[in-house]
Amino acid sequence: MKGTWVRQPDGPAIVVFIHGVLSDGQCWRNENGAYWPDMLAADTRFAAAGIYVFEYKTGYFSGTYRLGDVVNALRTRMRLDGVSDSPKIIFVCHSMGGIVARRFLVQDAFELIDQEKEIGLFLVASPSMESEYANLLSPLTRLFQHTQGLALRAGQANDWLLDLDSDFRKLLNSKRLRIEGHELVEDQFVLLPALIRRQVVQPMSGGRYFGEPYKVPNSNHFTIARPDRPEGDQHGLLVELLEKFIPVPRVKPVSSNSLQFSDHLHGDAVSCGLALNHLFYDDVAPEIVWPVETLSYIERLRIALEQVKNHRDPTSLFGNVGPNDLVVYARDVELSLARIDALLKNAPGRARALVRGMEGYWTLHEKFVATALANFLTLCNYELVASTIHHLRLGRAFERYYPKALADWIAKDRPLVVKELFAIDDEMCWAKLTALSNASFPEGLYFWGPRRDVVASRRQRRFEPIYYRWVRDYAIPQYEVVQAVTGSDQIWAYDEQVTIERARSLEGEDF
Repeated sequence: MKGTWVRQPDGPAIVVFIHGVLSDGQCWRNENGAYWPDMLAADTRFAAAGIYVFEYKTGYFSGTYRLGDVVNALRTRMRLDGVSDSPKIIFVCHSMGGIVARRFLVQDAFELIDQEKEIGLFLVASPSMESEYANLLSPLTRLFQHTQGLALRAGQANDWLLDLDSDFRKLLNSKRLRIEGHELVEDQFVLLPALIRRQVVQPMSGGRYFGEPYKVPNSNHFTIARPDRPEGDQHGLLVELLEKFIPVPRVKPVSSNSLQFSDHLHGDAVSCGLALNHLFYDDVAPEIVWPVETLSYIERLRIALEQVKNHRDPTSLFGNVGPNDLVVYARDVELSLARIDALLKNAPGRARALVRGMEGYWTLHEKFVATALANFLTLCNYELVASTIHHLRLGRAFERYYPKALADWIAKDRPLVVKELFAIDDEMCWAKLTALSNASFPEGLYFWGPRRDVVASRRQRRFEPIYYRWVRDYAIPQYEVVQAVTGSDQIWAYDEQVTIERARSLEGEDF
């Protein structure tokens, strides 16, 4: 038996995940790697909520370890780990986990009422009276004398479940203890769903306490506890319940100087175009609405750093990593988080500086400025994502936190990544600049770009305008990202004058 903190609380509410029979804490993990407790931890609406995963003995050889023993273990772990101190506890329970939670509430009802606790109960395919799964496994449960499985079998003789059902309904109806809840039921049987129409937990058994249960489409008894993304029905309904316990600030209307993203990677040129006048004339920095995915990666990295500090805990993601490697890793993560925080803080001001610095382009076409601003947002977001998930490769953090969908993409060299980001149809290269507009770089700075545009820029004559897009679309945004990271407040008067000391291919050959 153990309890694992995914995140310690910074407020009055704690969410407790409890798995089902013949399972463990990994029952919440989808085959794509998504882990429901981590998914909740990454949801910025509930950043102050504690998240706790309780695991108990329930293997085939758990023998005479009864449901009552599990309830006692839950009570003890919650007390020792400080969960019981929270005024608001929301249980997320799969299968038998819901029976454990209900039994705990019934047994401790007087104490909970006296302490004025507020309870949430999110039941995921949790039987109130019987389970077809337990019926199917009854020969094995008898063979191994598995008392938990035997307690879940159907039939009028199952007095234990019938009494618990009656006691819990009486507690609900008394209204002396605030209990809010929701119930989910599966859609299909685990095996041969096209032939066997019965579910493991029937709707009448899995939806008795909180109104009409929700049947999750195409789910079975196991997949129902493993949402693959935050947009899934299960997570959305959990959020709906949590909002009854954890006040969520209302999202204010998007203002006209709000800079947004068209997807999880790209700055939105339309919102940038609409914000140009405000950015040029107003003294207030814009609001940047960062992609939810990016913010979740940053939160995962912060959680990983906390896991490093608790590496002696056997449940830590870094328990199998050597101490020297951990010291280096923690130092690198702290440096990256400092860089990330600086970029988040300074990017709005640098967005305004970019627009004001490109004043000369407005006489040509303001679309140029909007494009440069959108590209600046895209590059800032790339820096945040790359800096974050680069560190999620160590130890078991790779399995839990690393976004597999970006694995191949993020591992490429920067010029190849941005080539895909911006759909550039030319060979990429590096250009070492000693000057850009009126900014000089004595040591030189390397900027990436499409080869033909870099060549054209290098051949230009002084004061002759360049009609290729490299400087305005890519070089200026790149430089502004550097300014955002360093925290500069300088506003440059951008034009297309560049001084290129050398240009080289990605293979290192000068041209």
